[in-house]
Amino acid sequence: LGSSTVADIASTIADLEAHQVNMFYEAVGHIVSAEHNPEKRDQIIQELFKLPNTRWMDIIGAAMQDPSLLQNQDTMRNIAKVLQINVRVASSLGQPYILQ
Repeated sequence: LGSSTVADIASTIADLEAHQVNMFYEAVGHIVSAEHNPEKRDQIIQELFKLPNTRWMDIIGAAMQDPSLLQNQDTMRNIAKVLQINVRVASSLGQPYILQ
């Protein structure tokens, strides 16, 4: 798995349902866990989490401006999606997840 594959993750998951996105991230976590070079593995993990981390930072930034956004159903769904991705990758990746 090259980092270019992970870098293009947005287009890869664009047409997937939420449960399919979670499964995709979990599968990539298994693949990344097989990488023996720790530096390359860490680089791939950082690329893998760019999209969910950006989404998370956007949510947090918006909520700091308007805390009532945290009561919004769409905001809660987006938070849940980011957390689900993290849980799935953590379970499949194991100890290297600590980088995230």
